[in-house]
Amino acid sequence: MRFLVGFMSLVAIVVTAEHGCADSCSMCPDIQSIFSNKTGSTILYSEGPGCVRNLTCTVKGTFTSIYSAFSVSDVPRPENIADHPEVDTMIIYATSVGGSGGSGGVGVVIDLYSFYGIVCEDAQWYATKYPYGISYTDSDGGWMLIGFNGELDGKRSLIKILGCSQ
Repeated sequence: MRFLVGFMSLVAIVVTAEHGCADSCSMCPDIQSIFSNKTGSTILYSEGPGCVRNLTCTVKGTFTSIYSAFSVSDVPRPENIADHPEVDTMIIYATSVGGSGGSGGVGVVIDLYSFYGIVCEDAQWYATKYPYGISYTDSDGGWMLIGFNGELDGKRSLIKILGCSQ
């Protein structure tokens, strides 16, 4: 009897492993669907075995960025944000504001998955790292920057648009 139970358990494990549940990667939409500049961009995308993906982009100016909103983010909405319901946008740049690229050079190449901590959860793409902080418009119409010291890393922000320098 023990042999039969053991054999049945082994068969169940093998069948599940071969035909089993869909992996979490297959539940994610194609990340290329949220690119803002699909033609002429410098984004290189590849998929490896399993969940390994690479999204490489050349950083120039402030054009390489992620657009999200405080309403779809774990990042707390700042108190001094513009007092208009439609102003909820946050921009997560790949360069320091006013910088010319990455570590001060022009044309720095980065992997966006690791740079922004991009993850897929509940079939949606999120940024979880904010290397140069989050920009938003304050109530006076000026640009503000928060979280540039890493204090917001780990908080999820739904990626609405992913842009790369051209």
